[in-house]
Amino acid sequence: MQKSAFDAVAASNNIKKYIDSKMFYCTFDLDQIFQILRVAKLTIEQATAIMQQSQDKYGPADAFNIFRHCNVELGTDSNKILDYFETLYKVLKARPFRHMFNYISDLADKSNLMVESAIEKCEFNLLKSQQTSAKSSPNKKINNESKSPKGKNSGNSIESNNELQELKKSCSNKDEAIRNLQEELRQRENAISENKKLIIELQNSITEANTELNLKTSRLTKVEKAIKYLDVELKKKEAQIKFLQEQSGAAMNRLQGDDTNLLELQQYQPINDDHETFESVFNIIDRSCSNNDSSAITYAIVNGFCDIAFGQNTILSFAAQNSKPYMIEKLNNSGYTIFEKESALSSIVFGFCVSDCIDGIKFIFQHVDVNRRYPSFRNNTLLNIAAKIDAINIVKYLCSIKGIEVTAKDDDGDTSIHWAAEGDALNVMKYLAQLPNIDLNMKDKFGETPLHRACISCSLNVVKYLCSQVQVRVNEKDKKGNTPLHLACQSGEECYEIVKHLCSVKRVLRNEKNLDGKTPSSLSSIDNVKKLLSPKPIKR
Repeated sequence: MQKSAFDAVAASNNIKKYIDSKMFYCTFDLDQIFQILRVAKLTIEQATAIMQQSQDKYGPADAFNIFRHCNVELGTDSNKILDYFETLYKVLKARPFRHMFNYISDLADKSNLMVESAIEKCEFNLLKSQQTSAKSSPNKKINNESKSPKGKNSGNSIESNNELQELKKSCSNKDEAIRNLQEELRQRENAISENKKLIIELQNSITEANTELNLKTSRLTKVEKAIKYLDVELKKKEAQIKFLQEQSGAAMNRLQGDDTNLLELQQYQPINDDHETFESVFNIIDRSCSNNDSSAITYAIVNGFCDIAFGQNTILSFAAQNSKPYMIEKLNNSGYTIFEKESALSSIVFGFCVSDCIDGIKFIFQHVDVNRRYPSFRNNTLLNIAAKIDAINIVKYLCSIKGIEVTAKDDDGDTSIHWAAEGDALNVMKYLAQLPNIDLNMKDKFGETPLHRACISCSLNVVKYLCSQVQVRVNEKDKKGNTPLHLACQSGEECYEIVKHLCSVKRVLRNEKNLDGKTPSSLSSIDNVKKLLSPKPIKR
């Protein structure tokens, strides 16, 4: 083979094919193998494989010559290096290589030993092995010398010495690199140590800060408890002072004969629908309840002044609408039977809802059940009444009471969300919608949903809100087959804006028919509404 041919075989990819297929020794003779190995740069894995495969064809002596011609890049993986020397020991059957293996193995665990010293000891053991082998088999040596010219052996020795020098140089460079890495490692360990000290200092600072914070928090908690205690005591004292003032005022009135409220009340007759009489009597009773004037209060109850009315308002409902629960409580405690009169109780409840007076509602619930029905309001509960007039504070208070029936139905099957829709009570609708048991598509006994009721009542704000909720079925039909759009169209011109908004919602179907076969447009008598529902002409 020519030199270029050896170079081609020695190329890393080509020689790897011969080694992997185990055809290296079958393809080339010993001289050709020597020439190829001089040119090739073997990885430590390839060198290990070559030495392992050599024992299938050659004896230890030829295998040793193959080893000498190997140009191996040892690398930095100590485990692979140890595997390589173990293979040499087994193939060459030379004890010195076992010493080399043990020595390099110890070297991997002791990084402070010099690699160059290990190589020198390996070299000494290798020469000693050659001398021992020569003495023990002189005939074999003579045969080998007869086969190999003297000049050739001399050249191989020089080449081996050069390879050893290059190996020493490579090991020296790697030793320097190891020292540099050890120095860098030492510097990093020092930096880590400094960072650990800094972290410990920060942790100590944080611990001290937390301790101080806990101490201040504990002091603050004690101060807050003390303030709450003093606040409770102050309220008790204020209540005692107020009670003593009332008692002393009543006593002074009795001692001095101050019957101003009674005398003023006696100037009027308990007649209805007289604005001046109603307003004057209301003010006298209010003042009497504030001053604990029992004589005037008793006179008003006995002589029917608490029953007079002006329009839809009675003395009690007017007191509730003006957030004066103390008047109602005083009259009730003085013998006026409020809770035995259904009409009076209903008007008081409605008045407290109008004024959004939670204190008044709390007083009512001291005497009646929270889910009580009020016949004057279609057997509705207080929650339904408050929902219609958008009394959001009362609605929130009622929903916080344990046992409240949020979905209680009246005589028509309407719930709180139906009433909120009818009253355009947007705040209440939004609050109720987020409660767990509320269904925005709930139907009453007419099959109407809250959206149906909002369209009938022209509640534009609630219609817009309900249409924006994806769970609301905007084309749901009632028992007569009417959609919300049907009901909005037949509600007159005042619902024009609602029809306009419904037409702007893509989900709304404009030409649905009810059970009578009528579309929303056919139910409206308003031209503007019909224009909204008419199909747009196609532009050509």
